[in-house]
Order: sequence, then C-alpha cells, then structure tokens
Amino acid sequence: MDETERLLELLEVGESLSNSIREKLNDRAQILLQVLPEDAEEFSTILPPSYDDGIDNDEKLFCFLSVSEASLSPAMKDKLKEHVKNLLDGLTPDVGEFLHGLDSSDDTLDEDALRALIQACPLALLHKNKKGQIPVHHAVWDAEKEEMNSKAIAFIPVMAQMAVHFNVFDDEVLRGGLTGKKEGDFN
Repeated sequence: MDETERLLELLEVGESLSNSIREKLNDRAQILLQVLPEDAEEFSTILPPSYDDGIDNDEKLFCFLSVSEASLSPAMKDKLKEHVKNLLDGLTPDVGEFLHGLDSSDDTLDEDALRALIQACPLALLHKNKKGQIPVHHAVWDAEKEEMNSKAIAFIPVMAQMAVHFNVFDDEVLRGGLTGKKEGDFN
C-alpha cells in the first residue's frame, strides 16, 4: 500500500479521530490543496474549488485523491505521491504526540481509526515524549506521573501489531520490555 492509499484510508476514518488530529489533518490537507495547482496545471483540472464552501479540506482532499488515479499522467501521479509523502511526514510528529495521549475512555477513537492513523504514519510509534518514552511504553507506564497508565493499556495490542507489521521497533522494544524502565520488572 503506497502513501496515497494510506492517506485515503486515514481520510475515510477522519470523523472517528479526535478533534486535535482532525484539525491537524485538515490544516495539512488545506496546504496540500493550495500547493498542488501551483506545482502543475494538470492538478488544477481535477482539484475541487479552493474557496470556503463549508466542506472540510480533508474531505476535498479525499475526493481529489479518489479520482486522481484515473485522471493523472504517470509523472503527475509521482509528483502527487511526493506531496502526499511530505504531508504524512509532517503529520507524523503530531500523530506521535496524539499516541502519547491515548485514553481508552475516549469514545470517539475506535480500533479501525487507530489502525488507519498508525498505518498512515507508522514512524509515529517511535515518537519520544519528554521522558524518552515511545507511545507503547507510555501506554503502560506514565513516566511523568510515575504510575500505570490504565486508560491507554487497551491500545497496546493495536500499537504492537502495527509496529511489527511496519517493522519499526528495534531489538530493545521487541525483547518484550514495554515499560522502557531499566530497574524493576514491570513487564
């Protein structure tokens, strides 16, 4: 699955994402929709209008990406993939911060939305917080509060599955050490 397909899947579950991530995604979609016509005339022939019509930019981008496969030349498809990759790379730190704040009592986030989010930005699983924890460590142990993070434990299997799928964890994480703590046995 390429970056464009991963972004499409993320845009599909957009309503299931938290407001903060939806806003970041919408902002990045707006930038992409503004940059594309400047980059090549061919994009402007299938892009939705840029005026404020009440439709979120992420929805406009979804529509554009859905029809672009059949409408663009191979060179423009490559250029679009480059722009989409840049969008996802820019979104990755935001997703990483979001993953550190997971809360299983947040009923807006479901497992499919979390999977789509990680699939779009798999390197977000390596994003370190101020205490040097990656999201899967933070889901077990909140180093800032020095306590178990019971509200995020439910998300560990999804993060672990996606990390293995995208091969993003190093040997230290794969050895089974979820807390990231060196002293004591919290695993």
